[in-house]
Amino acid sequence: MNIDTKYDWVKFYEEFANKLLPYKAKRNELIEKIKTVYKNINIKLPTLEKDNNIVDIDPFTIFGLFNKHLTDVNRIKILTEIKTQFSVLANVPTHFNSLPILNNQNSTYYWFVGSRGLHDIDNLWGLFENSLEYADTNSQKSFEELNKYFNLVINTKGNGNSKVTMGMYWLRPNAFINLDDRNEWFIYQSGKMPKELVGVLPEVENKISAEKYFEICNKVKEYLKKPDSPFKDLMSLSNEAWSYSEKVNQENKAKKAAEESTNIDADVDTTHYWLYSAGNNSSKWDEFYNGGIMAIGWGELGDLSKMASQNDIKEKMKEVIDDSRSFKNDAHTVWEFAKTMKPGDIVFVKRGMHRIIAKGVVSSDYKYDSAMKDGFNNIRDVTWTDVGDYEHPGGQAVMKTLTDITRYPDYVEQLLNLFPKENDDEIEQSEKVIPIYTKDDFLKDAYVSEQEYTTLVALLENDMNLVLEGAPGVGKTYLAKRLA
Repeated sequence: MNIDTKYDWVKFYEEFANKLLPYKAKRNELIEKIKTVYKNINIKLPTLEKDNNIVDIDPFTIFGLFNKHLTDVNRIKILTEIKTQFSVLANVPTHFNSLPILNNQNSTYYWFVGSRGLHDIDNLWGLFENSLEYADTNSQKSFEELNKYFNLVINTKGNGNSKVTMGMYWLRPNAFINLDDRNEWFIYQSGKMPKELVGVLPEVENKISAEKYFEICNKVKEYLKKPDSPFKDLMSLSNEAWSYSEKVNQENKAKKAAEESTNIDADVDTTHYWLYSAGNNSSKWDEFYNGGIMAIGWGELGDLSKMASQNDIKEKMKEVIDDSRSFKNDAHTVWEFAKTMKPGDIVFVKRGMHRIIAKGVVSSDYKYDSAMKDGFNNIRDVTWTDVGDYEHPGGQAVMKTLTDITRYPDYVEQLLNLFPKENDDEIEQSEKVIPIYTKDDFLKDAYVSEQEYTTLVALLENDMNLVLEGAPGVGKTYLAKRLA
């Protein structure tokens, strides 16, 4: 793949940005054009406002329509119709290397009517206009305006470093660095960038200031001009950041899978701990508490017990909800509720991101209840053992409906400690089911003779204490766990 083909999106994106600018004063016309795009390609328009009654829109949100989790086929469909509606002369791109994409669940740059500020969308247009002018003219006046609007937009509810900087990168990828998670990790932590550069870059804080962001931009671009830089521009840097982080992620997944497959306690039935929201902001809590259940939405999917995989759930979501969304996280949540969770697991109920209001023990397998209202047809019986109202420890909780927190024992302990311990009548957690392990099993697994086994057992029964000596890696822990 030659370099022109690899980044063939750049010319189209830059020209389309120029085409959008005049619509700053014609936003109603712009909204109608976007509706026409989706109507002509027969793809459902994503939700851009409450009930999709769109009264205003910004250019970054429009770019986000084709820079989120989509198939390339649908992405190209959207861009092809945009070319027609906006008279873009550049060829429709077919390769999207180095392009950062939005989370589909957070793909508008503004909050809906009633939740956003009076000037939020105007500020986005200000950032858009001055990003283009500064990138194209390098004028001091536009830079001052760009700094002002950058700080306003990044401190708006719902926006952050990744979202704002990737939006600017889409418009002019030779001028603005994208500070999404992958790029930030690659620059600061991967070891792939020179230490002398990383050492002089400002720390990336939550909602970075314009001053620090442009300092990072300038210093990285200066480095890219050096003869020994392996990257010629911000696009090749972003592309390598994605490729290398993907490689590391896959290696870590493989390592984790290998560790889990060799875990000698894998056959022990472990109690899992879950953080759960009973509807949006736990609005269904009273109903679920009185009914002795927990439930999640996505009732339109039907009985989840009939789904064979997460991919089946994801494809069903695309079919019945919105085929333009990936549903990766939603499908994972639904799968865990129906397939991973089990009786005996402990559930903590959160309200919003800052309150914990209950604890309970799962007491049934998954069930589909067609009689439940509001789509909350996926249920499990729960014995709610504790109810209260406590501040969530350590700041805000995750936003997901259901999260398995078992792997964070310190966090679990903090949640457990919120609730009184003096209740002796509290339902006991299900004990771990320890499989029967006989002398024959031990002799089969361990490299010791029957006589040595008899000696070891006698020593343990006599003193209840045994010290195994040997070099690292020879199997002392392996032997001790099986002997126990």
